[in-house]
Amino acid sequence: MIAANHLYNVAKPDGLTITSIIPAIYFNQLAGRKEVKFDYAKFNWVGSVDRSDNLIYIRSDTPFKTIYDVRRAAQPPKCTATGTGTVGHYMPKLLNETSGPSLTSF
Repeated sequence: MIAANHLYNVAKPDGLTITSIIPAIYFNQLAGRKEVKFDYAKFNWVGSVDRSDNLIYIRSDTPFKTIYDVRRAAQPPKCTATGTGTVGHYMPKLLNETSGPSLTSF
């Protein structure tokens, strides 16, 4: 976050300063964290060493077989994550924002 804020607000836009920030940092902007002092969409990318495939797993013995089952549920399933500030924490939040309140993160 500090590097992204510095690159966006302090570093001269002369192409001589580059940084490597985690790709999931854009979730901080989507979540409206007050520490974000950048517009992620305005960064230019040279390349990435990261390849992230994000999955949400659910047990097969639940009544949820598709994402549509989750969206129509009277009682939404609960999600867990390895910690706040991680992609695993923000993915359920992103799903809630884009498809209606269907997942509860704890």
